[in-house]
Amino acid sequence: MSFIAPDEFIIIYDDNLLTGDELARVREAGVRTAFQRLYWGDVETAPGVYDWSKTDATLARCAAADMKVLMRVGDDAPQFFPDDWYMRDARGTLWRNHNGYGGDDWYTLLSPWCVEAQIAEREFLLKCIDRYAGRTVQLYAGGPHGGEVILPGMIPCYCDEHALADFRRYVEEYGITDGERGGEALLPADLPDYESMKRAPTTVNWLAQSLYTWIRQRHCMFPELWFSLVERHTHFAMIFETGPRTGNWLARMLYADLPGEIGTPLNLAYFEVYRLYGTEGALDNATPYLGKTWIGSQFCDGLYVHTDDAIRSGIRGFLTGPLHRYNPYDQSRLGDWQLDALRWSLKRWRVARIDGPSAQKESGSA
Repeated sequence: MSFIAPDEFIIIYDDNLLTGDELARVREAGVRTAFQRLYWGDVETAPGVYDWSKTDATLARCAAADMKVLMRVGDDAPQFFPDDWYMRDARGTLWRNHNGYGGDDWYTLLSPWCVEAQIAEREFLLKCIDRYAGRTVQLYAGGPHGGEVILPGMIPCYCDEHALADFRRYVEEYGITDGERGGEALLPADLPDYESMKRAPTTVNWLAQSLYTWIRQRHCMFPELWFSLVERHTHFAMIFETGPRTGNWLARMLYADLPGEIGTPLNLAYFEVYRLYGTEGALDNATPYLGKTWIGSQFCDGLYVHTDDAIRSGIRGFLTGPLHRYNPYDQSRLGDWQLDALRWSLKRWRVARIDGPSAQKESGSA
């Protein structure tokens, strides 16, 4: 049985932004599931030392509001591991509390090619499952900026020693040479755009194989596949986000193969897509799976703009919020207008998906 019921059409992005009373008001408005994140580095504070208090409190707050929780686990690894466990960019910078994109976000990311790092991550994910997974809490593996494939397109973060050794193994095993590098193919290429990908098929094929294997190993532990994807409009993606992103060149393979291979249902949670200007082609890779797709709108009032379009497109529902951080009216409290937007959108979804065309006509004339 799917964790999200057939008559659920909105998941609220909370991430500890709402008070318990506010979350209860969201529940009264008809939303039954909250999205949360569990940060690995916040829990494992020293090797083998675990502090679950923050996550326990988050889940207790949701339970008190009668909300189920969909929780992404594994974001931001601890910073105490050996240097060679972390991803490293072409400049030699470790992604350990690294401000790789600028702005306010700092990331700590382990190398998918380091066996010891991946064993440690798997052990942590299993601890999370043992502690929290159940009827009202479902976990899935994730990560920042692109979710399952955490390597950003604009910055080549596959230059740690484990990645380079695996790349050279791949070249030797398949007898591939890269003409751009004079046939040596000692280092993977930078992939800032589609044109660079066309010129470096060796790197593209190696990354696809490596990351597909890594994703498969992580997700086989969970009852359902949830891909958390950052996906912006097509023009932006064509220029900046065409490196190793699940939202782009690896997506079609993942969506088509993994559910049957692992034997679990597929759900796609697309963040930062349904903004005030629509999707602008960002859902291209998800077209065959629209009935399994949840769209993240960062503006609650955007529900008024996009709900009908999303319903007509066959999208499963909205993953909406945050309600405070991007609230242009009052960032100190949950507004009645936001609750009204949730109620209105839920009604539209229910009429379209459950009550049928006659009720849709009646709702449209109301």
